[in-house]
Amino acid sequence: MTRRLIFLTCSVLLLESFFSAVLTPMVPAFRQELGLSEGATGILVAAYAAGSLIFSMPAGWFASRYNPRTAVVVGLLGVGLSSVAFGWAGHATMLEASRFLLGAFGALMWAGGMSWTISAAGVDGRGQVMGTLLAAAVAGELIGSPVGAVADHLGTEYVFTGLLVLSILLAGLARTVPPVAEEAGQTAREALSAVRESGVTRWVFALVAVVGPSIALGSVLVIVPLRVEALGLSSWILAAGLLGMSVVEMVTGPLAGRWSDRVGRRGPFLIGLSIMAPCVVAFAVIPAFAGIAAVLAVYAVGSALAFTTSMTWLADLATRAGLNQGYSSATSSIGWAGGLIVGALVGGAIVG
Repeated sequence: MTRRLIFLTCSVLLLESFFSAVLTPMVPAFRQELGLSEGATGILVAAYAAGSLIFSMPAGWFASRYNPRTAVVVGLLGVGLSSVAFGWAGHATMLEASRFLLGAFGALMWAGGMSWTISAAGVDGRGQVMGTLLAAAVAGELIGSPVGAVADHLGTEYVFTGLLVLSILLAGLARTVPPVAEEAGQTAREALSAVRESGVTRWVFALVAVVGPSIALGSVLVIVPLRVEALGLSSWILAAGLLGMSVVEMVTGPLAGRWSDRVGRRGPFLIGLSIMAPCVVAFAVIPAFAGIAAVLAVYAVGSALAFTTSMTWLADLATRAGLNQGYSSATSSIGWAGGLIVGALVGGAIVG
């Protein structure tokens, strides 16, 4: 596995998660400008995850059938164009549609980048590699929140148009990185056969392991911005809190992966989930932002443990079943997106 591949995949996942996180600091402004209710806010937040959910398995099939590198390139170019549409959108429907497309093309980036790197990495030390990749994704969240705050104050048009250039540059870099052996195509029928032979129940449990922390994340991405708005604080304060959360999660992710390589996936996963759940409840009732910021840091530790181990769990299962990692990456994306949608709706209902 080359350093160039690691750099490329980390950059791709950073950009994908950037688009997932960049909306959060802009939520209060969109609510005021467009008159969005709590429920409509939840729909806007969930639009990205909806696009990712619907196109996750087609993206996994595409990455498996045509190779991960092509999936990454197509995803990058699609995300760049959708970013321009989002930046210039002046209506709630256009915002939701462009966010949906960002999620759809982001699914291609995720399936291609993840399967490409996990296939090249092999089994030994996979948890640490997964932790590194997810740390890059968290770095995208870290960057996304401040950039969202900047776009909120300076205007979205030029900020999001500029991201098209970055997407084109990364697509060009992807064309220079050689493919890996697992890029030989695996049909959907062959993939289904591999799943059945390895035991469908195992896949259900592994998928649920991704869905659980994703529901918590979706709730947080709605509850925290609305709580900050209710406290009369600016988007900069919100961005600072999310920045701190991202830093903690980015540092913890590779350590969580290394730990799971030594002790197994289940224990660290359960610890992470048990940390996340009470934090979600706390966000809805804590009366001051200082308390919210402190809980965000604790939540980040649980999130790093739960997501790193659950997604590595799926990759391990795919290897044992002889399933192309494109389908495994798509499955993790489905679990993440589905949980995020449910969590966003739950978060809107809790605050509403």
